[in-house]
Amino acid sequence: GYPQEECERVETILTKRELRNDPDTQLLEDVACMVFLERYFAQFYEENPDYDKEKWLTIVRRTWAKMTPRGHEAALQLAGNLPPHLLALLQEALSETGE
Repeated sequence: GYPQEECERVETILTKRELRNDPDTQLLEDVACMVFLERYFAQFYEENPDYDKEKWLTIVRRTWAKMTPRGHEAALQLAGNLPPHLLALLQEALSETGE
């Protein structure tokens, strides 16, 4: 029952076809990355003990690379709530990206 134009807009945002070019799509990606860092990173870390440090650094860097500077700022505010070992991992990953 929604207009076709609205349905197409939502599809564009959800499929991330215009990531980096569309503000709404990028906002959704920023939010998804922040939710991962805030809510799921610690659990994901615990569930994957066989990942070595380089794999974790790659995961953090790739997550960070998907975000805008505005998303980075918001994520850094949330980072203080991470367990110390994950905060250290985040800091190491970002130190190598110039953040």
